[in-house]
Amino acid sequence: MRGSVIVGVLVFLLGSLACVGGIAAVFLSRSRHETPAAFVGGAALRARVGCPTGTTTNAGADATVIRERLDALGIEGTASSLDASTLEVTVRGVAGPEVLRALLVPQRLAMSEVLEDVVASDVALPAGVTARRIGEADGYFASSPLELGMMASWAPADARFVIGCAMGVSGTECEGAFVRTPPSLTNEHIAHAEVVIDEMSGQPQVSIEMTPAGASAFTMLTRALTRRRLAIVLDDRLMSAPVVMEEISGGRAMITLGGDTSMAAAEAEARTLAVALDVGSALGCAYEVQTLDVQ
Repeated sequence: MRGSVIVGVLVFLLGSLACVGGIAAVFLSRSRHETPAAFVGGAALRARVGCPTGTTTNAGADATVIRERLDALGIEGTASSLDASTLEVTVRGVAGPEVLRALLVPQRLAMSEVLEDVVASDVALPAGVTARRIGEADGYFASSPLELGMMASWAPADARFVIGCAMGVSGTECEGAFVRTPPSLTNEHIAHAEVVIDEMSGQPQVSIEMTPAGASAFTMLTRALTRRRLAIVLDDRLMSAPVVMEEISGGRAMITLGGDTSMAAAEAEARTLAVALDVGSALGCAYEVQTLDVQ
């Protein structure tokens, strides 16, 4: 992400590589158990879902997470494991299969240091990729993730290469960055998450409060990264990588969801993410629908 900073309170944008500060928000006056309007309908769905080939997970644990998500979203349904990587998920009173897709997103949140000088300045980058110095680290940019993907094998043992894309004024721009592993903060460092409405834009956001351990880790991380970049990664996608301008204490952050969607769809997306973060555990894989019975 170019030319962005973190000062005082972290605000990061999903669906866009941008980061801003100084935002006002008010909490939604709805129950956590009220189903988002975009999800409400008359359909009953039964689906067999599985991890992509070659991916391993604990389907029994993932079934528990999905049941917790259903309860928190106020959706009638259940989930059970069929084998180590396959689930049966049923939902009733919903708009359609998009509800299943929302439930099956892993929602793995990670915050990590962006590593400096991984690629020497005299090394030829893949065709279509350019490097730009941002703070103390290089960012790598291209018009699609394909060119950037060739750099994944260049990651050192204590890092990985992540990519995120956004629509800009001149078209799609993708950024890649080498980020430290394991991450400094994950879902397990979040104590509570809920949806708020930005007073200025009217857009839904996700307000997160970190656990004491998470707040401490975030303070230490931002202290160590002052004038350097912090990567925010969701489900292995780089969402933003702003420059940290000062140590941030308090253990609170705000996530603004981007994209050209209706208010109902944006709120449903925000509620789904908030519920996933509030439940705490991410799914072990991005489940794919194998069979679907619509009643």
